[in-house]
Amino acid sequence: MDERILNNRRAALEDAFFARQNDALLRRLREADGARSRKESLSAATGIKDEALLQQLDSLGIDADALIAFALVPLVRVAWADGSIDSNERRAVLSRAQAAGLPAQGTGRKLFENWLAEPPPPAVFSAWKAYIGTLGDERRDLLKAEILDRTRAVAAAAGGFLGMLGTVSPAEERVLREVEAAFE
Repeated sequence: MDERILNNRRAALEDAFFARQNDALLRRLREADGARSRKESLSAATGIKDEALLQQLDSLGIDADALIAFALVPLVRVAWADGSIDSNERRAVLSRAQAAGLPAQGTGRKLFENWLAEPPPPAVFSAWKAYIGTLGDERRDLLKAEILDRTRAVAAAAGGFLGMLGTVSPAEERVLREVEAAFE
């Protein structure tokens, strides 16, 4: 009798173990399928075929819904140039983002708001530069004019160092040059 109870218990433990293994495998398969689907959507929306760049964007949380926010990374970067975002810069960034078509709700907006609360990691700007490199000349030139106008407006919104030494701080000027260089 004791042996039958032990065998039943052993079988139950084995079943539970394999059920957990199956659940973990299914979860990994779903995650891989979801990542593949997100990358396919992103590729379709952007025309990017570079698998490494698509993987990098996916790992940063950039999906097709967040493309507008991602395209506006330079605005956030220039706003954080001096280490903080003041209320004028925040208003300028949000105004330019709205004018660029950033939705008031959704993944892209949440991501953008997170970048305004905390500076995005350097990998985000690196991915943005790689993205710019995938664009055709005509699209890149059009985006260059739009992005540079918007980033200059955000830089000017802060009023320079303590609002006294001109309209753009040296740190903001460095970021503006870095953004412009990404289009070259």
